[in-house]
Amino acid sequence: MLTGRPSDICVAVVGGDDRWTNGLVKKLAESLGATVVAMHSAEELETKINGHLPCHVLVIGSDVDPRHRWLQSLRSRFDERKLPIIVVAQGEADDDDEYEVEATRSGANAYYDRGLHPDDGLLEKLVYGLAYE
Repeated sequence: MLTGRPSDICVAVVGGDDRWTNGLVKKLAESLGATVVAMHSAEELETKINGHLPCHVLVIGSDVDPRHRWLQSLRSRFDERKLPIIVVAQGEADDDDEYEVEATRSGANAYYDRGLHPDDGLLEKLVYGLAYE
């Protein structure tokens, strides 16, 4: 039976905090059996995109794009179904509800607060759900 689901999930994680980025890459690869690409800046992903979709789901740490300019640029090129984007709050400054609203307005499919969910289990579910949507 044919489905619209990808046979392999590819996830790109862009975060400025190397420890978090590398830890999330390892968790997603193990729990989802996904191909996970780690990047440590918005510029690094920009060079890898070069006109095509980099993955099935993109996870962006708020420390990489605090004003959502890069998120808006991505959203202008790729719609929400072709490239689902999850913004992850990286610190206490992101606990502000306005930040979540702005991330959503700027084009994020989902917002994840590490302060509320430090074990990343919900993030794994979000990635899985968006990849197979």
